Amino acid sequence: MTDLTYLALNAKGAVTALPLTPTAGAEARLTLTALPGSGGLHLAVLDGGAVCLRCEIPAADEETVEIRLGALPGPRFALDTGPRLAVVLPAEARYAPLDPIPAPVAGQPWDIALVIDGTTRIPDPSSRDGQRRPLLADPDLWPAMAGRIADLVERLAQGSGGSSRVTVLAFGDAPLPGVSDPGLHRGAYVLRWGLAGDGHGFTPVGRVDLTRVLTDLPDSPGGDFTDALGDALYACSQLHWRTQARRLVVLFGDSPGYALAAPVPRGGNARARRHDVDMEARRLHRAGVEILTLYQAQPWPTGGVGDPLTAQRRELVRHVVDQYLRLASEARLAAMAETFDVEAVAATLLERDYPLARGPSVGWAGPR
Repeated sequence: MTDLTYLALNAKGAVTALPLTPTAGAEARLTLTALPGSGGLHLAVLDGGAVCLRCEIPAADEETVEIRLGALPGPRFALDTGPRLAVVLPAEARYAPLDPIPAPVAGQPWDIALVIDGTTRIPDPSSRDGQRRPLLADPDLWPAMAGRIADLVERLAQGSGGSSRVTVLAFGDAPLPGVSDPGLHRGAYVLRWGLAGDGHGFTPVGRVDLTRVLTDLPDSPGGDFTDALGDALYACSQLHWRTQARRLVVLFGDSPGYALAAPVPRGGNARARRHDVDMEARRLHRAGVEILTLYQAQPWPTGGVGDPLTAQRRELVRHVVDQYLRLASEARLAAMAETFDVEAVAATLLERDYPLARGPSVGWAGPR
């Protein structure tokens, strides 16, 4: 065991191979701290530079975990992670975790993509049967929210040392085939660019009235409950992000996208989909893009005890909340749209001085 190493982040945030130091009983002990955004640890033990043990260990973000390794005959180990159930993975490189997004460099400008759910609905006080109306068509509430999102972009741009850029994208959903209701087709779109109509470019923040651009976005009826969020995230991955810029997607809305690993409850999706939100979030992470989610809360469905329709509606609402939490790059970047504090969110982004993970990741060596 004296020739073995394990992968961890050093004090400078670089992944490095550290020696496993055995105790007198031929047992090695190591301590790892989970990165923000990871939700767990990925332990890789190397023998002569080749991975001989790969496993994932549940852990809360920034939680420190002690791990014990005892040598067994052959290339095997007695793995002790206490009460946590570790999952042993094959050693092949394709099971390696995503690399963390490094800590930002002081003075980096921003490239910011604003992704707006054009199907967002709010309660309609004039409706007697609980119908909701489009938020983007509201002459008071949406301009106010658009102003707060624009304020966040301005605050981030002011906190950077260079020329920051922005683009705006709204998503709806493809209309359901065979549905003739004109209300489900009027103004429908899958993706709608508010800036840089070619779908690839950004505009300098100082050259655009961002509140007006957001307010001018048309609402969309959408299709079914699951909308084109996956398509929007994929479109963001195709943007022309600058190499030297810090990259951010701000997602606002109240409807989910397609997710194979965490599917919408029954009755929430009636279409075949091309893009999975979790896979697209991983694609963006690989490109160094952080994700901030602003969830526009839906009313909690009420009804009689045991009412199956109410229970189904509640499951749908829970699904959206869970997805918006999961898509955010870390818990501090998942906020409620109606109550989020612009200054607090901007400070979280501007003051980040640590790497960000997505999914179980190589941890820091030792406690933090």
